[in-house]
Amino acid sequence: MTYTISPCLIEFDTIGTSISSILFIFSNKRNSYKVAKDKNNTVIDTYLSINTKYKDAIMTWLDLMANVKPDSFELVNVNIDNISDRNLQFIKLCKSTIGSNKMIVYSKQYFDKFEWKIDKILYENVYIEVFDKDEALEKLNQNNIKTEKTIQVGLGTFLKK
Repeated sequence: MTYTISPCLIEFDTIGTSISSILFIFSNKRNSYKVAKDKNNTVIDTYLSINTKYKDAIMTWLDLMANVKPDSFELVNVNIDNISDRNLQFIKLCKSTIGSNKMIVYSKQYFDKFEWKIDKILYENVYIEVFDKDEALEKLNQNNIKTEKTIQVGLGTFLKK
């Protein structure tokens, strides 16, 4: 499952909980989550340009994402360099991510200029499912808990034999 991570998730996190609780889930190789990035690495440059007191954590996260194989980025064949609005850049990236139009944001309130249908943004005839930081944490951990329970049940069955 591939998610587009809006830079607002990092930018507006003043206590580091989104960074530690959400971003590092993607660098864990025990799950299949990936983060979308564009073909020119505009997404990576944007993450690196964010002025935050957690810059070291962001650098560590990006290093883990890119250098622990297999890497946890999903390359999306889209050019977003020519889009000046940063939110629109990430909406376009998410819309172009085939089979996984899911986006994680700090707050949905930062995307009020887009057309909303319940919890989805309609952009160029594609519905983008948007999760705020709390919804994303619940969803990502819910899937991890299911995986852990499956492993525990499987091990329990194995150990009983």
